[in-house]
Amino acid sequence: FNYYRPGHAMCAHFDIVKRDSRGSSQLALLIGLTDPDKFTGGETVLFEDNRITEIDQIKIGLGTCLIFDHSIIHGSSQLVDGEKLLLRLQLMYDDQEIPDPDDITYNLEGLGLCEHPIDSQRYI
Repeated sequence: FNYYRPGHAMCAHFDIVKRDSRGSSQLALLIGLTDPDKFTGGETVLFEDNRITEIDQIKIGLGTCLIFDHSIIHGSSQLVDGEKLLLRLQLMYDDQEIPDPDDITYNLEGLGLCEHPIDSQRYI
């Protein structure tokens, strides 16, 4: 779970592929557990390239799901008001059946590493 209170944010990062006896993680899954009318700010921000070019901001509220490749740089803007709770999962694939990113229904090209000035990360 990722839990945010006013002032909390998550710095820009990409997820590391996890491997275990079941296979490898390829995709992250975020599920909103808070009514979006109950908080201000705290949007999930997606970035492209190492110049920190913002490509999208998504408010993940109750009933909203976001799935993205681990290589996509992402973070969270600062939560201004209210509280936000997300369930974060990793989708595991048998190493023989990891999906080709070109087969995923969204474009994952042009991604790189970056740093971002958002400075705190909170979990419960």
